[in-house]
Amino acid sequence: MQALPPDEDRDAWELRSQLITRWAELEPNAAAAFAREKMRNFFGDVLSVWAAQDREAAKSFVAGIKDKDLLLEILPGFTRTLAESDLEDALRFATALPADPFHNSIRLAFYGAGQKNPAAAAARALAMPEGDARGSAISAAAEVWLEANPQAAMAWVMQRPDTAIGDCGNLFQSAIQSWSSNDPAGASRFVQSMPAGKQRELGLKSVAQHWAFKDIGSAVQWVQSLPEDKAKTEALGSVLSQWSYEDPPAVAAFLAGQPAVAKTGELLAAIGEKWAKRDPAAALAWAAGAAERSTGKERRVGGIRHARRG
Repeated sequence: MQALPPDEDRDAWELRSQLITRWAELEPNAAAAFAREKMRNFFGDVLSVWAAQDREAAKSFVAGIKDKDLLLEILPGFTRTLAESDLEDALRFATALPADPFHNSIRLAFYGAGQKNPAAAAARALAMPEGDARGSAISAAAEVWLEANPQAAMAWVMQRPDTAIGDCGNLFQSAIQSWSSNDPAGASRFVQSMPAGKQRELGLKSVAQHWAFKDIGSAVQWVQSLPEDKAKTEALGSVLSQWSYEDPPAVAAFLAGQPAVAKTGELLAAIGEKWAKRDPAAALAWAAGAAERSTGKERRVGGIRHARRG
């Protein structure tokens, strides 16, 4: 296998993978020892094959590894492989790990278990003892469930008593961000169906931010369809902030036709500063001629001059 072309050659990479995987099926111990010394890129794959055949032998081999850097590299994936068939065994294994790879291994274990049964993985995550590992488990369980069935996952999230301030900082925000990254339109429909309140405002703002990252035009169109209230203003600010990274003049032209409530001093200052990094003269001209001179003018122009000096 070492006589093959370098790994940069895709065909050689695939052939190496096939050969080492087949060797792992026939002689897992020998294949693992070889991969550890000569083909570290495939070491994790070999261990996964071994664990599928004889998990106890594979676990014993991994437990004997003393190289901390190597453990950090392989343990999360190995623990995930264990969890796909037996979450409890994977958790027992991960609990005995050194501190550094422990939390990521716990996260990947719940992600692996959630691939087969997200609801069960979520329930088990909630039963974890208090601490950072519990937060990692809950976050992973929610993430994998959101990929499979976002509506069911969000229903579970919203039933949590600590949704707003929970084990992983803000479970609701984490879940909405994950959903918005994959399906902003679906996430927007869910958030818009929520009752008025802080959670809904945060949700709209998060959807707007992630949607703008994927498709500015669709994000702007969606925000404009929202009712005129504080939540819309904040969501619009998220969209325009993202848009201003790409095309500040277009944002300025768009704002010229918007009601004054959309043109907060903070938003105008942020747009101006981003524009000034590209074209200071044009940004200063825009600031000086802005229609809403009385709202945030000094802050806006001052911020642009500061950006220009930087």
